[in-house]
Amino acid sequence: MGISLGLALGVAIAIGVDVAIIAVAAIVLGIVFVMVRVRAELVVAAYWVTFTLVSTIFVDSAVDQLFYPFYGALLLGVLAAVARGGLRLERWVAWVYGAFLVALIISLVGSDGPSGAAIMRQLIVYPFGALIWLQFSSIGGVRTVVTTAIGTSLTVSAWVIISAVQGDFAYRGSVTVDQNIVSFFIGIGFVLLLAGRLGGRRIPMQGYGTLLAWVGLAAMAYALLLLASRGTMIAIFITVLALLLRESFQRERRLGVFAALILVAAAGFALPGGQGLLDRFEDVNVATGGGRTLIWSVLGSEIQAAGVAELVVGHGFGASREFIGRQFTGVSSPHNAYLQVFFDLGAIGLGLFLVLHGFVVARAWRMTGSDGARILALVVFLLAVNLFITAQDGFLYWTAFGLALAMSSWHSGRAPASRQGATR
Repeated sequence: MGISLGLALGVAIAIGVDVAIIAVAAIVLGIVFVMVRVRAELVVAAYWVTFTLVSTIFVDSAVDQLFYPFYGALLLGVLAAVARGGLRLERWVAWVYGAFLVALIISLVGSDGPSGAAIMRQLIVYPFGALIWLQFSSIGGVRTVVTTAIGTSLTVSAWVIISAVQGDFAYRGSVTVDQNIVSFFIGIGFVLLLAGRLGGRRIPMQGYGTLLAWVGLAAMAYALLLLASRGTMIAIFITVLALLLRESFQRERRLGVFAALILVAAAGFALPGGQGLLDRFEDVNVATGGGRTLIWSVLGSEIQAAGVAELVVGHGFGASREFIGRQFTGVSSPHNAYLQVFFDLGAIGLGLFLVLHGFVVARAWRMTGSDGARILALVVFLLAVNLFITAQDGFLYWTAFGLALAMSSWHSGRAPASRQGATR
């Protein structure tokens, strides 16, 4: 077998480096499926790491078709679940998610947006959350991916800090990649780790878990300050408020964690480059959200002028980007996920989108411990970020949402009572 793999890899290298990298990814994922017990969850973890690092640190070295082996492995994970006795889905969530995807398909009829391969690349993002959700078969697998997400955010944070030091703490940490996207990636790990501290769960490091957690939070907070993304910081603030309300209602009395968080943030402002966020909030264009309010106003006026059909089922998938592109030179995004979904999919599509996320938030609110806190923090953060960027257009958004669905399903290490009516 080793000789065969060696020959295959040699042929791939002879064809090209890109092919060799894809071949290695396919071989590694194949070995995982053959030899590892929690194979599907490890594929999700590997995908999370690869996607995040390729989108940030190694963005200039991206390989075309690198993720095809991952997509194939994720599909194999679903088939393996079927072979083990069926897919375990919470029926209500599955129906809402399915209805949202149907609304997407209906929006293609008479759409003014892109067509052909371009629209297919955009469409496959949306069912990705369900594909990720179906990979999990235990609470242990869920926590493996949560730990991976936090570790990946820490890695990206270290890269941001090093870039800032090397660039003498220039504007937004000297990071040339889209700083809002990098902040979004770091923010996911930040809220997961913070929620874990609120839930009282320590990482198993023989008594050093608390210290390591706070060092990690401090590193990510500093990186976020260097990147100075106003939208991400507002989203984190909203998430912290949601966690504080949840803790107050559940009488957890962990206000010391919030006090420590304030001290960490204050210390970050005092470090080199930490003033960047304050400078951006004092910018002359802060009142217009960096020009966003004008985009929102134009798009809102078009929605108000729409007919009944457009208000109900939308203008068609991708139509908002086409419209914004005609109105503003060099701009193709509405910079607000809710306006985009409403414009493209109408009130039905936006309603299903909100209900899908709202169900997870409502369920997390009733949960106790770190699992409930992490689910609430993750989904609230995703919803809040959507106020400023169209995060729902990205694979990592739906990967994170699929993780939230899995955490909800496998809370306390078992399927919840509602799974007795599961879809199979």
